Amino acid sequence: MAGENKLRIGVVIPTYNRAHLITQALDCVLQQHLRPSEVIIIDDGSHDQTEQVVKEWQALWVTELAVSYQRQLNQGPGAARNRGVAYLTDCDAIAFLDSDDLWPVDHLAELSAYMQANPDAVACSRPFKETVFSAHGEMLAERLLSMELAPQLQGPLAIMASMPGTSATLVKRATFLAVGGFDEKMRYAEDRLLFMKIACQGRWGHLGGTPVIYRNQVKSATSDQLSNKPHQNSRICYVHRLDRALAQHVGQSSPWTVGANVALWKAWHRAGRHFDQQKKYKTAARYYARAFYYQRVGKSLGRMLAACIKSFLQ
Repeated sequence: MAGENKLRIGVVIPTYNRAHLITQALDCVLQQHLRPSEVIIIDDGSHDQTEQVVKEWQALWVTELAVSYQRQLNQGPGAARNRGVAYLTDCDAIAFLDSDDLWPVDHLAELSAYMQANPDAVACSRPFKETVFSAHGEMLAERLLSMELAPQLQGPLAIMASMPGTSATLVKRATFLAVGGFDEKMRYAEDRLLFMKIACQGRWGHLGGTPVIYRNQVKSATSDQLSNKPHQNSRICYVHRLDRALAQHVGQSSPWTVGANVALWKAWHRAGRHFDQQKKYKTAARYYARAFYYQRVGKSLGRMLAACIKSFLQ
């Protein structure tokens, strides 16, 4: 089957202290109906037995799947993924797989088939199931995140309606490089920022089928920990980088950029609320004003005026 496939897929697996899980991720790549042309593991400074475990796995399956292991100082997931892409030498599209996630056996075959049937597609995703486990392996919460909300949407509107999972997505390599890859200075929401930029470049396919399993291990958790919201402290970094990326697309007639203004309004408004909660009202007013610039809605205007009054009385 691999010989019949025209789309060459490279797999990038970033990992950090996942010696107990990474062989499961490698096994699910090995079991794919469509094998990738190359697999790159980027160890982001692990201090467990990850390297030893990977090398033992490589020795067992060296004739079945070519896997390259690379190590770097800890720089975060964005930097690890970017370095993995840089190591790829023979691929047209990139599939990311976090080392604690699992693909269904038809994952690469289904996404590849969509890409080949839709030449204007720059990316495609399938549903994923987000699960939270305790340190003892007990499942504490789960939810299925499908693309049902977004199949008719494109551009930033689709990403806002249903955020794709990084491990559930296939991206054209040329598009990934054109938008600059992951922002390495961001430790939270770097995937959301990247996907917003990619979505403005062309069609994003939303597939059904068996979900990818996203596993999150924590010491304690409740169902409200299952969230795609960027970390509160990253909102400011996120909104400024999103503005630089999407402002140029506001007002364009392309179907891929519809909703760029809405995405910017939402980001600036949420950042304004962050400052509001910290009682930094003068700064909050400026952020609400920027939100109102992109989307003239009463909510942002009202909060801006209220913040101005609070700032005056402070």
